[in-house]
Amino acid sequence: MNKKTKGVLAGVAGIALLAGGTTFATWSETLTQNGATITSGKLDITGVSTPVWYDVTAGRSDAAATTPVTGRAGHTIDLATWRTVPGDSAEATYSFDVALEGDNLAAQLDVSNLRVVAANGGTAAFKIYDGNRNEITSKLVGGKLTFVGPDAGADLRGAAGNVAVDKTTAADVHVVVTVDFASDKAADMSATVYQLGEVGVSLTQVAGA
Repeated sequence: MNKKTKGVLAGVAGIALLAGGTTFATWSETLTQNGATITSGKLDITGVSTPVWYDVTAGRSDAAATTPVTGRAGHTIDLATWRTVPGDSAEATYSFDVALEGDNLAAQLDVSNLRVVAANGGTAAFKIYDGNRNEITSKLVGGKLTFVGPDAGADLRGAAGNVAVDKTTAADVHVVVTVDFASDKAADMSATVYQLGEVGVSLTQVAGA
């Protein structure tokens, strides 16, 4: 065997030895980052104060007060002792605080179930006002109003028909109920001329509009 052949064989043997007897380490690295906290929003409605009834009959000489939202002249009354006669008119305000927190939160206030009906010579109706005492009855759609909170995006807050609420106003919506006893309905009036049912509202989340 010549020297050239011996050199080739030695080289092959050396490669085989390296392949079978040596290990290679792979690199690795670990990285951690701070976690995050996700906080839920809020949807809530609460009654504000106890409704006060006023006698707002026109022409009363003792009209020493005004109703809190509509500003009608009158005086406070206790329905347990107040005795109505044809031509009288009474009014009360039911106020609610709406709390909405959420970037994509819109909620409908449902007043369609207000039990305000005519009975025994008395007729009743209601109007809706926002927290600034601006009438928004015209924004009712099927007895419902769509509210958005202060965290909502510009597209929600700017949508036509949506009513914006904030975190500071004590009452965001007022339901003003008026009961009238027409003078030409005297024959229809009985001992119990009118019984007002529950005045309640509900708030339900809806898809943003």
